[in-house]
Amino acid sequence: MADDPEREDALAAITEIARRHGLTAREISAHLERVGTADRRGGTVLGRLLGYLGAMLAFAGLSLYTGMRWSGLSGLERILITLGPGLVAYLLAIACLRAERHLPAAAPLFLIAGVLQPTGLLVAYAELSVGGNGRWALLLVLGIMLVSTGLTFWQERRGVLLFLLLVYAAGWLATAFELLGVAAELNALAVGGFLLAAGYGVSGSRHAASAGFWYFLGSALTLGASFELLRSSAADVLFLGIACFLVYLSLAVRSRALLFNGTQGVLCFLGYYTAEYFADVGGWPLALLALGLILLALSRVAMTLDRRYIRGRDQA
Repeated sequence: MADDPEREDALAAITEIARRHGLTAREISAHLERVGTADRRGGTVLGRLLGYLGAMLAFAGLSLYTGMRWSGLSGLERILITLGPGLVAYLLAIACLRAERHLPAAAPLFLIAGVLQPTGLLVAYAELSVGGNGRWALLLVLGIMLVSTGLTFWQERRGVLLFLLLVYAAGWLATAFELLGVAAELNALAVGGFLLAAGYGVSGSRHAASAGFWYFLGSALTLGASFELLRSSAADVLFLGIACFLVYLSLAVRSRALLFNGTQGVLCFLGYYTAEYFADVGGWPLALLALGLILLALSRVAMTLDRRYIRGRDQA
């Protein structure tokens, strides 16, 4: 109130301090806005932390209760106790998106729904089906979740929905390739390539902060599958080319996850190559010494690349 003596005294003190230090009204307003933003950010982080902890405890309690009572439940009860909470968690998450004060609870609720809904659908298949290949049921369930999550993401544009969408897509691809009889290594290679492409697509969106996770997972699958395909063959040196390409790709897309996995791939190949072809020769100790020096030099190169081409561009 304008006639409040304490308020008038406070404004007079603020005015005196501003004149003494040469502060302008614009600087004071900008500082108050920064402080308010920091306070809101801290409250948001705390709210999310409590939301995730609460969701973990609720999920753990439901899982323990279900596990203890599972053998005594009927088929309908098993479906209801898995699919029912999943649908409720999904509806609650949508409701939380409509109320700003409940917004931190939306992500953990979506994660719970993302686990319980496909689980409930698979339980329903197991209870109601008369046999058949379970992989077809998994493909159908992942397809349903892929469509429903994709529609929800298209409407809400939340990062947790994008995470679930890519998980379902990767699972659907892996299951489809398995049904087609594709070898496990080629299957992993295809899924790894998909996740690398997904990481690149995510890096150009508002959810770019999660791109590193998909780059890491995709490159790990790609390197692991490539090594299994090429090891102990005449073309095993091609693995080194794949690892070096990932290092180059990390510089192009400015990804530390790719740089880390690409560098680790080069290191692993050098260790494999020396052990495979030089273990029985008299110069094996010298080969180990040379390998150690190469690894030290390579670690230095990796740190230089990160500082100059990734961290430097991010700061610029």
